[in-house]
Amino acid sequence: SEILDEEEGRKESNSDLKEKVAANFDTKKADSILAASGVSDDAAKASNITEQTNVLVLCAGGGTSGLLANALNKAAEEYHVPVKAAAGGYGAHMDIMKEYQLIILAPQVASNYEDIKQDTDRLGIKLAKTQGAEYIKLTRDGQAALDFVQKQFEN
Repeated sequence: SEILDEEEGRKESNSDLKEKVAANFDTKKADSILAASGVSDDAAKASNITEQTNVLVLCAGGGTSGLLANALNKAAEEYHVPVKAAAGGYGAHMDIMKEYQLIILAPQVASNYEDIKQDTDRLGIKLAKTQGAEYIKLTRDGQAALDFVQKQFEN
């Protein structure tokens, strides 16, 4: 009778296994499980950026902008998103800006938005400015930084 119990147990674990396999291959079910557990599919969200996107982050001296550029590059690598970011100091950007699709102004140079907008519009480059707390969050959260980049191309 012990053997029979074991056989019964095996049947049960087989059906558990089938369920797990089904859950792994039925994406709807997996998605609803993830949604229910509060896990979002961040990688898929970020991957709306499909073409190589070069981002230039400008601040007063190049130091603060390096924080966001690094966060973007790290997240882009992690989530396999074709984004490359570089940091620069405001004023040294004129010769290189045409190589970028998006320029992000760090808070300390955000007041230059209108001046640089004439150049970015002429060159067909997106321009975004950031505020203090928002900028700090973006430097610490690569996924949010990628989302921020993506949003600039949605409008």
